[in-house]
Amino acid sequence: MKVRPADLHDLEAIAQVEATAGATGWSTDMIRKTLADPHTQAWLTSGAPCRGYLLARLVIDNGEILNLCVVPDHRRKGLARALLSTCLEAWDEQGVVAGHLEVASQNHAAHRLYVSSGWKPCGLRSKYYTNGDDAVQMIWHPND
Repeated sequence: MKVRPADLHDLEAIAQVEATAGATGWSTDMIRKTLADPHTQAWLTSGAPCRGYLLARLVIDNGEILNLCVVPDHRRKGLARALLSTCLEAWDEQGVVAGHLEVASQNHAAHRLYVSSGWKPCGLRSKYYTNGDDAVQMIWHPND
């Protein structure tokens, strides 16, 4: 699967993925503001229609995965892994020393993806999500 960088021109494609997945509740306005932030890094699957995207933030030498989303009928086909790998490769080239993210404790597939990509649980945010689910905090180091 090919992945390409995304920017504000991709707002509608990203918003459509979010609307189709419906998991996190990112509004189009939230996505627009995030894409406009100079610290944001974004990637999406190439081709039409877009099937997935990743939004991240890079501040100095620390990265944060803000959202990784794939439409339901294209999950478990390597799209999330391709997006995540692209992000981590970019971070490695940019000298990122640590990456951070939160993942819903009940999202076992995402948790397995992150662990298999070198992420390690490092904390828990109780009732972090609007549905009451906890968030598992995870950290990534490029040389681990």
